[in-house]
Amino acid sequence: MSQRALGLLGLALLLPAPAIASESDMFGPSLPRVGMAGAGAALADHGGPTVLAPAALGLAEQDMVRMHYLGGQLMLDDVVGVTRLDGKDEAMPLEPIQPSGVTVDLVKTITPFFRVAAWVNVSLPYLYFHDSKDPWVPYAGRWQSRYARSMGGLGASIRVPLRGIPAAGAPKEAWDDALQGGLWVGASFTLRPRGVIDIDLDLVGRTDENDETRIDTVLRDVDLIAEPVFRPVFSLLFDFGTLYAPLEGLRFGASYQVESTTEINPIGLDVEVRGLGELNALFSLVERIQAQVWLGLFDFYDPHQLKLSLAWEHERFALAVDAQWNQWSALAPSFGRVVRGRDGQEGRLDLVLDTPSGENVLSYPVAGGRTVDSSAFHDTWDISVGGEVRLPPRPLPKGDRPMTAAIRAGYRFQPAFMEPVDGPTALLESDTHSWGLGASLELPGPQGFSPLIFDGALQVLRMEGMDLPKTGQGMRDVIEPPVAYSSDASWSGGWGVVGGGSLGVAF
Repeated sequence: MSQRALGLLGLALLLPAPAIASESDMFGPSLPRVGMAGAGAALADHGGPTVLAPAALGLAEQDMVRMHYLGGQLMLDDVVGVTRLDGKDEAMPLEPIQPSGVTVDLVKTITPFFRVAAWVNVSLPYLYFHDSKDPWVPYAGRWQSRYARSMGGLGASIRVPLRGIPAAGAPKEAWDDALQGGLWVGASFTLRPRGVIDIDLDLVGRTDENDETRIDTVLRDVDLIAEPVFRPVFSLLFDFGTLYAPLEGLRFGASYQVESTTEINPIGLDVEVRGLGELNALFSLVERIQAQVWLGLFDFYDPHQLKLSLAWEHERFALAVDAQWNQWSALAPSFGRVVRGRDGQEGRLDLVLDTPSGENVLSYPVAGGRTVDSSAFHDTWDISVGGEVRLPPRPLPKGDRPMTAAIRAGYRFQPAFMEPVDGPTALLESDTHSWGLGASLELPGPQGFSPLIFDGALQVLRMEGMDLPKTGQGMRDVIEPPVAYSSDASWSGGWGVVGGGSLGVAF
């Protein structure tokens, strides 16, 4: 059988990297949130809250559209004490796909009690990147390629009229009283792709005029279907100024995101190899080899998440503390599985022999050869704190709107969601510390498009390392392992730097 055929059949034994979270969850959905290291879900952020805390859309002071660019560099250290046995010379872990992308968000006021928003992120240079890797070779799942996934979201925020709705023609004082503090209910969904691929491939042995043998590949049919995957988000936000005017700006928020997995599932791989007698006399009795394998590939797993937010927003400053629970104990690791087809078909390998009594078919079941030990996965709490100092407004000559500026900073801690495992599983995971710094500048804009808001942010990440405690006992049942571990094998983690800028225009 050709190398191409072996490679296709070998897909059943290859597992894609564990794909965890997204760019918005790891760094922030907007440049202001990047500058606060992800904190501030209960603060005003125009259309930014769409994907993480849609109730906060109600805090937007004006209709606005913004465009953000975020890019950076991740540097992962090589593992120590691990030797490849499979003949490959690839680094462990591989050099990661670097984060880069453009985000556009928009918020629009329908009534003082209702706002809608949209958020779209386009990753660059890949709109979507899915790679398959051996799960028994060290691989940094959280940091390898999680940013290469374009996605979008739509959301809305409704203000519950706890203090009533003024009658038509009511004076401004009545509206000020009705809009004191607030309780907002928000909902949104993010949309990401799901692929379905069917492949029908023939490999035929041939002999040319020079008696040279070769294999002709006939790709008879390939079907690629893109289907939407929705992830809903539900959110509440309460301003304590509703109860007592001096507390206005002190807020508590809660958001819940449903578990989501982007699937490329199932891939129907149907391979037929004929003309084997032309290749070698040893195959003279083999009429053909036929294999049908259904592969389920799982990517970009997002767990059930609950975010609790506390913030105090003032004319001259803002402070925020966020805590996010992640149900990593239910993690569905992103690796390829041999599954049933959409109509319940099971995978098989048929060896069809040409005997004097006719065809004799030897059929064998197809099973996945490598698995991932998920017993060490556990739930985590991410903690982020951030603040913003707002400088006094500065009048501009011939301007009806002053210039304002703000400086932001923040810190976030994301604990590792797994403990080191003794056995063939080789997922690299780490505690992560993030430090953010940002600034914004608000200037008058042209007539009908004012103000203009410029934001910039920088975030530095430190990924701590982990030991790789592999023992003879834990590896005793492993056949032909791709790597060998020394007694002091370890990974020292890595560093990351991301940053960018955004421009917002009110309308």
